[in-house]
Amino acid sequence: MSQGVRHAEPVLPVPDVEEALAWYESALGATDAWRWGDPVVHGGCRLGSQSVQFAKRDGGPSGISLWCLVPRLEAYREALRERGTVVAEELAEKPWGVSEFAVHDPFGVRLCFAGRAVVRTTGMERIAVRR
Repeated sequence: MSQGVRHAEPVLPVPDVEEALAWYESALGATDAWRWGDPVVHGGCRLGSQSVQFAKRDGGPSGISLWCLVPRLEAYREALRERGTVVAEELAEKPWGVSEFAVHDPFGVRLCFAGRAVVRTTGMERIAVRR
């Protein structure tokens, strides 16, 4: 279908949009934050080439997880740690062919960061290499 979806981005419900923007900037290095309303009831930012939005809602999100493909996964994880971001789930190889680690934002959203796994064969052993 030539008229299909060209772009999609999540709108996460949060009790405090300013707090969400501040955390995503300081913990994840988000950029280009924008705000709407006085007081602020909606906003967004960029995570690399992708965008995420926040909408003020009482109670916040529940059961939401974002899966983000990242080049140089291990370097990204270390950069987050240098920012003081807590890694909630350590880096692990997954049977579906990627390596993943996760952090949780203050509102309960699970952000899973993944990198493609490359398998190289040397003789009789297989070695998984993360990019």
